[in-house]
Amino acid sequence: LYIFPAKAFGSSLVGWISNWGSSLANIVAVSFSSIYVSIYISVGFSLPDGAEVPLAVASIFFCLAICITRNNVFSKANGALVGVLILTMLIYIALSFGSGLWDSSHFKPFLTQGSLGRFGFLRAVPVAMLGYGNIVAMAFLVSKAKDPARTLPRAVVISMLFVVGLYSLMIVATLGLVRVSYLQENPGLSFIPIYAACFTALQNYPWITKVVSVSAGLSLLTTMIILLQVTANGFAASADDGILPSVFRKRNKDGEPVAGMAIVALPCIAIALFPSFTERLVSLGALFSVVSIVLNVVALFKARQDRAGEMTCCGSSGREDAGGDAPGSVPRKPSGLSAPEGGSVGDESGKPCSRLFVSPGGSVVPVLLLVAIFLCYLADITSGWQIWAYSAFCYAVGVLIYAFRRR
Repeated sequence: LYIFPAKAFGSSLVGWISNWGSSLANIVAVSFSSIYVSIYISVGFSLPDGAEVPLAVASIFFCLAICITRNNVFSKANGALVGVLILTMLIYIALSFGSGLWDSSHFKPFLTQGSLGRFGFLRAVPVAMLGYGNIVAMAFLVSKAKDPARTLPRAVVISMLFVVGLYSLMIVATLGLVRVSYLQENPGLSFIPIYAACFTALQNYPWITKVVSVSAGLSLLTTMIILLQVTANGFAASADDGILPSVFRKRNKDGEPVAGMAIVALPCIAIALFPSFTERLVSLGALFSVVSIVLNVVALFKARQDRAGEMTCCGSSGREDAGGDAPGSVPRKPSGLSAPEGGSVGDESGKPCSRLFVSPGGSVVPVLLLVAIFLCYLADITSGWQIWAYSAFCYAVGVLIYAFRRR
């Protein structure tokens, strides 16, 4: 988030803008997710009114506790959560298709049932990019892998297959049980359509509501855990270069910026205290995420242009900020970037690397991504000034922080 664009452009300001925007989006995403964790648990287990906000705050503290544990504990805990998540999703999918109530006619017409018409699905893509950003997060944690050239491409492919497959089945299973028109008539259920299916078509299976609550809660908790970790690592990289206070770079024995994680959790908790405000921030936060993605795509072109075929090995310090070059990055120290504590920006030996982790797809995939982002945001570009004014204000705050720390 910070090192790759900063090194590619030779400018810590570009890296900071990328990191700042993405971090704001992640903070909003954690807050939004915590609120819906509380909603899922409250609805599924019939908790009393007023429990949502305390549960949302508790979920953030839970994720923070997982993040600051030792790496081996973190891996086991996160793996266990993902395993239970997959099991609960498969139970819901099997019941939906096996209940005899699934109706394929709910998908006709396919594109025009939504309130925004034939191309309305494009408006959902930026939010989906924000919600499924953890797949991209694996690339940002490249230096934590022992053999990134081997493990990261496999991890990305496997995770994509699981995520696309399971969540597509969840959507198809749900919309085959409840019509889009029902969700439009009941807007309170539009954010929790699986519950709409449980309360209507699957009402004869009351236990499935609890399964769905656990599944949805785990899905969001695992997302929150990774977002907290990625955001704190990005801020730690910025602190290594003097843009943020040194407290953000304080790490535990595993090299994790635990102090930064705790600080990142504070605004997440503050935003979660106002659930109605958070929903509005999600659409705005999606823009920050898109800006960071565009910057990193352009940085990819810049890095390839500057050092095509001249890449060297990245360091092996085990830190995201301590020498782990991002995919396709330039293994050199640009102007304005100082060597982090405990490691160098590039590999000191300069030994040619025989196993590089390189972004796949050549120039085709990045160009297609830029075109898709433009098309998906075309409606927002012409829809009003509020989103742009809010975004400009937030980025102005980020630039002021940079200028103050760099003076």
